[in-house]
Amino acid sequence: MCNDFLKFFNLKIDNVRKDILSSFSHHASTVNLPSSSCIPFFNFSLVTFESLCAQVSGMKASTCILDPLPSTLFKSCFGYLCPAVLTIINDSLATGVVPTALKTAAVTPMLKKPNSDLNNLSNFHPISHLPFIAKILEGVVPSQLHNHLTINNMFEPLQYGFRKLHSTETALVKVVNDLLLASDSGALSILILLDLSSAFDTFDHMLLLNRLETIFGVSGTALEWFRSYFTGRTQFVFMDSFRSDVDPVCTGVPQGSVLGPLLFSIYIY
Repeated sequence: MCNDFLKFFNLKIDNVRKDILSSFSHHASTVNLPSSSCIPFFNFSLVTFESLCAQVSGMKASTCILDPLPSTLFKSCFGYLCPAVLTIINDSLATGVVPTALKTAAVTPMLKKPNSDLNNLSNFHPISHLPFIAKILEGVVPSQLHNHLTINNMFEPLQYGFRKLHSTETALVKVVNDLLLASDSGALSILILLDLSSAFDTFDHMLLLNRLETIFGVSGTALEWFRSYFTGRTQFVFMDSFRSDVDPVCTGVPQGSVLGPLLFSIYIY
């Protein structure tokens, strides 16, 4: 059953990407992008003992089967473990290399809607569980990248997803306000709503790297870190005490990752 889910999830992604690529005359990674005019982002700042302890203390203690010990125990002992973890984190940031052990995801099929047919695989979507240390590493990167984007005013003003103080509620307020203004002026409005199928799973790694470098000014060790983050990723499906074969992940970011939402926002910029 685990292998069936793995094959289904992979086939769905392949089919969506085929539809996307067939709509272009050439591969998406060759799309011409505007040059960056922002301050370059060459490398990450190293993390301090105090900031790492503060970050971990605020993290949810979620454990997956890839963790060598429960995250609750990990957090309670982190004062002793922090020097070793700090070395792993800072070595990764300084060299631009993400450890291979932190690039595997254990995927759990989750029902999209309650009371759905359990025999229909399309009623499930994949949720990726990452090692706790991988979440720590991913938690360090977004704040620095977010600061870079904020300083250079690189956030799309009307992007309401995955941003602090933004939500579906604020997006709805904006839409309703625009509709009311249009109605008051006697204009007609047409609302076009699009659903991106498997959005997190299907975006092109090379295109995102090109965007990071060309549009957002990410280069040097920082760009190499993102390249390493996407290279050699794997996943397997885990249910109860059973697991599937391990397959490579060549597109997208894990649903459930810390870094995924920010990278997706950059991808659709």
